[in-house]
Amino acid sequence: GHVTDSGGEAGPGWVGQLMFAFAPHGDVCEVDTTEVISVPDGIAPEDAVFLPSVETALSLVMDAAPQPGDRVLVIGLGVIGLLTCAVLRKCHPFATVVAVDPNKFRREHARTFAEVSEVFDPRTMSIAEIRVNKGGYNGVDIAIEVSGTGEGLNTAVSCTGRYGRVVIGSWYGTKSVTLGDLGGGFHRSHMSLIASQVTEIPTTLVGRWSKSRRFEVAWSLIRELAPSRLISRRFPLEDAPELFRLLDSPSPNIVQAVIVYESYPRRTRTREANSVKRKATTEPIDSPEADMQPSTRSQYATLAPKQTLTVASHLAMARSTDTARSNVSQSSRNQRRLQPKV
Repeated sequence: GHVTDSGGEAGPGWVGQLMFAFAPHGDVCEVDTTEVISVPDGIAPEDAVFLPSVETALSLVMDAAPQPGDRVLVIGLGVIGLLTCAVLRKCHPFATVVAVDPNKFRREHARTFAEVSEVFDPRTMSIAEIRVNKGGYNGVDIAIEVSGTGEGLNTAVSCTGRYGRVVIGSWYGTKSVTLGDLGGGFHRSHMSLIASQVTEIPTTLVGRWSKSRRFEVAWSLIRELAPSRLISRRFPLEDAPELFRLLDSPSPNIVQAVIVYESYPRRTRTREANSVKRKATTEPIDSPEADMQPSTRSQYATLAPKQTLTVASHLAMARSTDTARSNVSQSSRNQRRLQPKV
């Protein structure tokens, strides 16, 4: 969202800037300047809201570390799987990407958005067929599992060849996941199972990479990929219960849904924050004056504490999780106490 007010030691130069924040749903939030990321010029809010998803996909690819000529299998074509396919295609053009998902709608997005030519329905494609490598090697070199299911993890292990790598990006929550036969073939395969999580930089890269550096690459990929093309539905906050019911329905034709707040794309707001009266701001947040950014402003702000910003939300990701439901339910009672994403 756009910053509508600044408090504490934060100067007025923040007002009007488009910011990203990791925060629960809500139409307005107050955050410290250290808790926001400035959206680079030329990136629209509907693309910027994909920052965590693109960074996650990039993190998975960095953990997978494919080599030229590798055959990489992506299992699960939700938004993370689709973005992972797209990042692989952009960053490793000489690797072959293979994608599987039972949902026809998602498989079509793999072909059109991620430009993957080998896309299969795992219900009609045997493990033996997926394992076949045109170069004569049996099994894929890398499998990236982002289906969130035990079946997907077992498929990843079964399809990966000797000395291959299985990158596990799924969050299984409280579900019990059981691996199949870990005897004979697996025991002798020297296969690596890698747990991948976006919070930290892989240990092999910490000497050269930081979260800020990876965010810079993620922004560049957002410019290239235009991930807003993956938005299937847009819902106002008051219709969130309907959205979550739809997400829970069998095989919904939704890749990514977003919650749209009243301030997007235009809103006028007068705000008083931190119990300190300030001059009212009545300029629309998308006015030319509001879009101006100081040339000296760092893209990744790391300033002193007690520098607060008031941000009017534009868009937030919608995911079918208990946490998301709780946030949206609470927001219907007290929206201003909750925080936005972009």
